[in-house]
Amino acid sequence: GTKLRGLLVAGVASLVLGYVWWPLFPVIKNLWTSSYVMIAAGWSLLLVALFYFVIDMQGMRRWAFPFVVIGMNAITIYVAQEFINFGDISKFFLGGLASIVGGAGPVVLALGAIAVRWICLRYLYRNGTFLRV
Repeated sequence: GTKLRGLLVAGVASLVLGYVWWPLFPVIKNLWTSSYVMIAAGWSLLLVALFYFVIDMQGMRRWAFPFVVIGMNAITIYVAQEFINFGDISKFFLGGLASIVGGAGPVVLALGAIAVRWICLRYLYRNGTFLRV
């Protein structure tokens, strides 16, 4: 309970500070203004509190497994994108489907690229291969 309360208080306090500061110092994402940072931090802390409550306190872990797979090799997939064109792989497998769904084609290809990344990460996870820094 104490951890959750701390996350909630910090999140709300950050949001309040950010919104109070906004009229004096506008929220500008590209410049990472202090008001933007406080608002982003506030929402992030509230999301962490939500996930802490659901996953750790309530024990609902199964739904989070896809995110565990990503998190265990996040750096690996970040670096792999420089060498592997996941978009082209997606286009190879889903290009036909993307061409017949009209305006949703780019969404199909983007979801396909995410799926290819996740399949690669799942393979590494299953084999216990983790890049550590």
